[in-house]
Amino acid sequence: MKWRLLNNFSLVVLLATVGLRPLVSESFHTSNGASELAAELHDPVTWHTLIINIAIFGVSLLVACRSRFVKGVRIKRCGIEAGALLLLVASITACWNAAEQRPARLAAIDLLGALALTWSLVQLLEFQWQRLLTLSVILASGLINVAETFDQSFYTMRETQKQYEQDRESIWAEKGVALDSPQVTMFENRMRSREATGYFSHSNIFGGYMLLVLFAAIGMSLFALRIRPPDGGVGLMVTYAVFACAAGLAVYLSNGLGPLISGALMLVLLAVVLSRMNWWSKHRGRVFLCSVWLVMFVAIGVALYGTTTNSLPGMSLDFRWQYWTASSQMFQDHWQTGVGPENFGDAYLQYKTIGNSEEVKNPHSPLVQFATEYGFLGLIGFVLLLAGGAKAYANTMIDADQEQGIQRNDAEGHSIVTPYVTILVFITLIMFVCRHAMLPSQDSAFVAWSLIMAMPAWILVHGVGVLLAARTEGFWAASGRSMALSRGMPAIGFGLAAFLLQDTINFAFFVPGSRTTLAAMFALAIARVSNADESNSPVEQGKSRQEFAGLGVLLPLVFVFGWSIYESTSVISAEKALREARNLHAAGRATESINEQYLEARRLDSLDAEIPKEHARWLTRSANNGALTASQVSTDLANALDAINEAVKRAPTKHSFYRLKSQIHLLRHQIGIASEATQAVEAMRTAITLYPSRPTSYIELADCLAEVATCEALKEALEHLRHAVDLDDERPQWEEVRRLSPRVKGEIDMRKNRIAAMIDERECGKLGQ
Repeated sequence: MKWRLLNNFSLVVLLATVGLRPLVSESFHTSNGASELAAELHDPVTWHTLIINIAIFGVSLLVACRSRFVKGVRIKRCGIEAGALLLLVASITACWNAAEQRPARLAAIDLLGALALTWSLVQLLEFQWQRLLTLSVILASGLINVAETFDQSFYTMRETQKQYEQDRESIWAEKGVALDSPQVTMFENRMRSREATGYFSHSNIFGGYMLLVLFAAIGMSLFALRIRPPDGGVGLMVTYAVFACAAGLAVYLSNGLGPLISGALMLVLLAVVLSRMNWWSKHRGRVFLCSVWLVMFVAIGVALYGTTTNSLPGMSLDFRWQYWTASSQMFQDHWQTGVGPENFGDAYLQYKTIGNSEEVKNPHSPLVQFATEYGFLGLIGFVLLLAGGAKAYANTMIDADQEQGIQRNDAEGHSIVTPYVTILVFITLIMFVCRHAMLPSQDSAFVAWSLIMAMPAWILVHGVGVLLAARTEGFWAASGRSMALSRGMPAIGFGLAAFLLQDTINFAFFVPGSRTTLAAMFALAIARVSNADESNSPVEQGKSRQEFAGLGVLLPLVFVFGWSIYESTSVISAEKALREARNLHAAGRATESINEQYLEARRLDSLDAEIPKEHARWLTRSANNGALTASQVSTDLANALDAINEAVKRAPTKHSFYRLKSQIHLLRHQIGIASEATQAVEAMRTAITLYPSRPTSYIELADCLAEVATCEALKEALEHLRHAVDLDDERPQWEEVRRLSPRVKGEIDMRKNRIAAMIDERECGKLGQ
């Protein structure tokens, strides 16, 4: 009985995580954009991700230990073990060789956390009410996102656009951004597109996530339809169908063509399967494997088409082809270990050409992202994960009308409603308490609005779920039969296939909220339905073999659990110090106090490059405020240089760090420190090496060379100014957003004239000059 309570506790924690993560913002990077937010808001913090994964790994360890301490309990094979083990090894090697360590480690831990979540749920999902509850949690969290989407699409976005158009000039003036800059154009284009995102940061991610919610609702509807009178489930079936329509509308509002096409295709295939369920029962394995092959076929077809034509149809797909061609070069250079998780964005800048317009953080394809970030071993691990999961799904579906003795609870005659409601109450309490703590603001109005948007949808979905559980129990009592989720299983499988198909050109797999939902759906797909006499049946494996299998799971879990705790000790304390520094700055406190907190954050976390970079930027702004003495300015700039040098040491491939380093050197040059202009030049040369297709960098290098002011430097500055314009002219003709504006080109001409005058003044054309 105690172990049954422990199992229920484990299920509560895992399902609370599944419900929570699609409703909060998480980040693998320490944010340095606090100034971009409203005063009452703050950025997501990275330790939220660590705490969630520590909880997942801790629960997984408890689940793994059952087989060693409880008689008759064994570890279930779920098909993902080989792929997960390879991904663990790939994660370690990729993080070891990553240029920027902090986001790499956090992203790798989160990937392993998703695998642990899937494995643990497979071990825990023994009874039908647990499956119904898992689907209800996924659906409830999804419907909260749907409610947020409707608010965005039909009210918030329109009002925001009106307010923006009224205050457009003042908004950008406060940020020091010209109205003709690419930043303004891209922001306005995205705002006017009105792409709904729910609680996610990108519409494509949201569209992929909503596909999982859509098919979860369809699965619940199909299950409800099987309940016969007098406990008929037709009304419940219609209710879940309405939920599915709401999720489908949210997919449409995301404006994502990939989710729409993949969702529509899988809906057609699902309808065909449901019309021939007897045939499906005999050939379900082949059908699902064909679906997986369809995903692979599409990926291969896209690659062949792109290789033949050097493009893909449509601007959006053509952008992705640009990402993938640059990624192929990256993979050739880093195939052994990859560039490291969450390091793609910086490495990509070295490979992109001026024709590849966008600066992206990921290649918009999980296959490409695993190859470039985790190396060849990571790519093979991901493929094995999919293949093992597909095989397991094909072998786990049991039709209750054909199989006898399907468990509906741990003892005949026990109500399934009681454990369902009890666990649901605990999930709700944990989830909403944690969500309150992770909100980007604790303002009372903001918190109240967050509850108003979330709680009604959550209560509605789970109210229907409790009613479904009660009607299911009534059906069992009236018919004397248990009922598996055989009708809903095709929906789960095609939901996974739809997600993977749309993600061949997207990146929802690498976002915590959507990946956690995918992991839960994956567990539902591959978790075998238990038989009533299974707990009393002899263990199929030999004792030594079973113990070996247990150690094969237990040891990796112990490692990643310890790894997560180790990382959290520095991350949590460092981010608290960083948050205190930002709060002191916002409150206008003494510079010394702010500086001390930044130094403390740097000391506590020796890997995070964003902390010293933010410290350097703050010191630079402090030196430029005009209220300091010459000695104070010199001290601040010296400290800023020390901070940015530390940031560069922690992340040597970030070109933006070298640009800031160059700016600091120029400021030190302007206050009379010798040789600083030369060091500014060297920093900008490194920045250009890391991002050679950025025209503005050549302009910045020319400014540094003009400060050196030797004849050779001045002539080189002119060449770089000309190269900046020539490079910009190589952009595609349709590119308007990122092209140098007429104002910027006018400023370049002014620079040319000034430098030419300096060359004439120094008579650099004479012999020996």
